[in-house]
Amino acid sequence: MSVEKGLGRLGFAGLGRMGLPMARRLCAAGFAVQVWNRSPGAAGEARVAGAEPVAELAELFTGNTAVLMCLANQDAADALLGRDHDRLAVPVAGRTLIQLGTTAPAHSESLCRAIEAEGGRYVEAPVSGSRKPAEDGTLIGMIGAASEADFALAERLLAPLTARTFRCGPPPAAMTMKLAVNSFLIAMVMSLAETWSFARRLQVDLPLLRDILDAGPMASAVSRGKLAKLVESDMTAQASIADVLMNAGLVAGLADAIGFPLPLGRVSQDMLRCAVEAGFGSEDMIAVEKVVGR
Repeated sequence: MSVEKGLGRLGFAGLGRMGLPMARRLCAAGFAVQVWNRSPGAAGEARVAGAEPVAELAELFTGNTAVLMCLANQDAADALLGRDHDRLAVPVAGRTLIQLGTTAPAHSESLCRAIEAEGGRYVEAPVSGSRKPAEDGTLIGMIGAASEADFALAERLLAPLTARTFRCGPPPAAMTMKLAVNSFLIAMVMSLAETWSFARRLQVDLPLLRDILDAGPMASAVSRGKLAKLVESDMTAQASIADVLMNAGLVAGLADAIGFPLPLGRVSQDMLRCAVEAGFGSEDMIAVEKVVGR
């Protein structure tokens, strides 16, 4: 039993770049957390933080009434649940599944129907931010739920992970909101990468450029973090180019669905794709600078 106000043990699936720091923060906040991950290494790291790894995925669902999923994409979510259209291989009846990852809104909506058809509850809770905000508990959470109780549960569980959370409405409202947010974020970072490459070509003082941008009205936690990476030539991924390209594809797919041209989004998607094709997919998204104008 958790020491966190008596809430029962939680399940957590997916201990990747974002999931592992989230699981650690839940443990630090006093939640009893069972974790499952395809590779054992991350599960061992979670054990050090106080989580209990389980060997079999089914244990995560049979032993917990709430299971958080932080997976790379919607295909990974379907595979985890053993989803075959509206049938699921894992026992979800009487359980609440909270989706922390980002998927197409249509996928989230259909997953919600499948889970509810088998007697479970589904909550969308995609987060805005990368690994460092996940480590610091300063992510921004967007919640899509069907009831007050589901909203309240998600807010309680996301409290150690986020600086703020926002209620967006029933699914897929939170996923739709997340993709709107991503549209701005991706274009902003692509613009910064282009600016850096342009300034390099102009042979300006790049550290001085960073200081000026950091001091100006356009500065943000994201821009400051990416500029630090550029100055230090540190392309260790907070959000990898490959992952951001996947998200850009979701944004573009949603734009296609409503007939919106998305001009900046298309250019950003092309920049990310070019960087992946050049072999930089595992690097941080600001590494797109390496292929801009070349």
